[in-house]
Amino acid sequence: PEADITCRQCDDHVTANSVLAAVNGFQSKARITSNTGASWDHIYALVGVPKHSPRKWMILDTTLPGNRFNQQPPFAKHRDFDLDPISR
Repeated sequence: PEADITCRQCDDHVTANSVLAAVNGFQSKARITSNTGASWDHIYALVGVPKHSPRKWMILDTTLPGNRFNQQPPFAKHRDFDLDPISR
């Protein structure tokens, strides 16, 4: 079991998804969410499309069960953080 009981491996997923997006030329963001508004409970990646001038941000929450591309769990509040690609 992982020692980080707050994130439960979602922090690993956002790192892997963001790095994979960056090495393929996509810009990415990290979104942290709070289920109740009292604490930050979850994090996942957002990837901008189209590749070179994003106008839309696709959700990559690979911790959700099933094939739920571009869907996110409900939350009380969120904050987005830009993640600089490796090439910048």
